[in-house]
Amino acid sequence: MADLVIGATVKVVLDKLLSLTIEEAKILRNCKKNLRMLTKYVSMIQALIHDAEKRQVNDQAVEQWLKMLERAVEDAENVFDEFRYESLKAQVMNIQTKLMEKVSNFFSHTAYKYKMSRKINNINEELRAINQLANDLGLKSLMVPSQKIILIRETDSVVVASDVVGRDKDVAEIKEKI
Repeated sequence: MADLVIGATVKVVLDKLLSLTIEEAKILRNCKKNLRMLTKYVSMIQALIHDAEKRQVNDQAVEQWLKMLERAVEDAENVFDEFRYESLKAQVMNIQTKLMEKVSNFFSHTAYKYKMSRKINNINEELRAINQLANDLGLKSLMVPSQKIILIRETDSVVVASDVVGRDKDVAEIKEKI
């Protein structure tokens, strides 16, 4: 039963990874290619998850693939949490500073961008391998029908006068008839 939760967990984390904001992406200008590749791999893997969830009950290899994917996605989530932290830290420290502090921040920022670029590249390689394994397992991209939410109108025999808007004329006519 816990294995069925893996797919849902992975979906949530993959959605979180894809929601990288533009401001955060600006910080990693040199990582644009890696971020595009990451988005590509994540999108491809998301398309395979529905098929994997259906097949994991009967296929041990697919179940192992989902667990491997979950571990890789958790690693990716940790990297992006670190990235978001550094992004927020940069926004907070965006107050005017002296020239020496700017130079110091430039070098530490450059080292940070290099480190993050390497981490994102490693995640891309891991997701590429997972995607290739999915192809080897024969997982297919299935279209999942969107779940429609049916809104049910609330009905109640008790009407609160403050909830009724724009019916003053009708109320006056009914009072005259009574």
